[in-house]
Parts: sequence; structure tokens; C-alpha cells
Amino acid sequence: MTGVPANGWYLATTTWRQIVKAATEVGQDIEPWLALTPNLAVNVLVSRISPLHAYLCLKTVKAPTPRAAGRRLFVNALHRHGTERSAQTAFGYHLGMTMAQWMCAGMMGLGPTQHVEAGGPNGDPGFLKASTQLPDLWGAHPDGPLHWLIEAKARRLLGLSDLEKGMQQLQGGSALMHGKSHLQVLCGTSLPAPQR
Repeated sequence: MTGVPANGWYLATTTWRQIVKAATEVGQDIEPWLALTPNLAVNVLVSRISPLHAYLCLKTVKAPTPRAAGRRLFVNALHRHGTERSAQTAFGYHLGMTMAQWMCAGMMGLGPTQHVEAGGPNGDPGFLKASTQLPDLWGAHPDGPLHWLIEAKARRLLGLSDLEKGMQQLQGGSALMHGKSHLQVLCGTSLPAPQR
């Protein structure tokens, strides 16, 4: 699929390889690191992939359709019982960003994404202000001139208040676009325990 899909309900499936690929690509191109400092690039890749291995587990579930595999990722017992809240929050951020990258680039064909904190799509210095509520990522689609502002949210049980905060962050980014047409993307990821 390329481009923004029509409104409707979708059963989006993926593979572990696609999720790992999204984790390595989100927000920053790793290729310059690989070319200039390969030893550091390996560390960057490990830092992006190892949290997924540490805190996720694959469980068999009832397949929602005849062609679905019947497996789903959940947070594991280490995440639920052996990890302090700050590490859980950091992992939620990491997984949320990974899934936003997977959805936007992997499912809708968006080009490379960049962290907004490294500078926004139009060079407005407001994107560099840490105190401003802003989205996480931005990117451009190869098939169109519009920039995408992307906010990623992830929690154990994502709720409406989380999504409302995400919309506020997107609106903060839109204010810095100064009327230039763009798309807003809000990606929510829930981290349920296997019994849910």
C-alpha cells in the first residue's frame, strides 16, 4: 500500500523483520553512521533493537481471519514485573516510535522520518524549543509535496486522554507550519499483557 488509505477498518499484519527494520530507521538515517563510524553504528543498532527483544514476547492467539497467523506480540513478564516505571516509560516511547515508523513508512510509503527536535520540516526555530508541545517525527512522501507531522503514543492501556495529548502536540507542530499544507498522523500503540 502506498499513500494514505481510505477511511475504514483494517487488519494490518506485519512480521518481526518489518518491526525491527522500522526500529532501525525511525527518526534518523543510520547509513552515515555505518559509513563513517561503523563501530558506533553497531551500538546504535543494538540500542534500537535490543529493547524489543528484552520486553516483547510472541503468543499464539485465535486468528482473526483465516489467513492471519494467529500470533501477536505482547509485553513480557520482565517488562510487567521486573522493570521499574521509568524503564517501562522509555520502552513505551521506543515502541511507540517504532510502530509509528512501521505504519507511516512501512504501510503508507512515507520516506525517511526525522526527529522534530533536530529541526522541523520548514526550518522554523520553534521546532527546536524543548518546552513546546510538538509531535515526535516528520517526513515527506515521495508521491507528494506535503510534509507529515507524526506523533507516537504508547502505553500499557492507551486511552482517549493520551490521544488528546497527542493531538495537542500535532497542533503545536501545525502552528509552526505557518499555513503550509501538511498531514497530521497520530499513531497509538497499546502494550497489553498476554492475558488481555
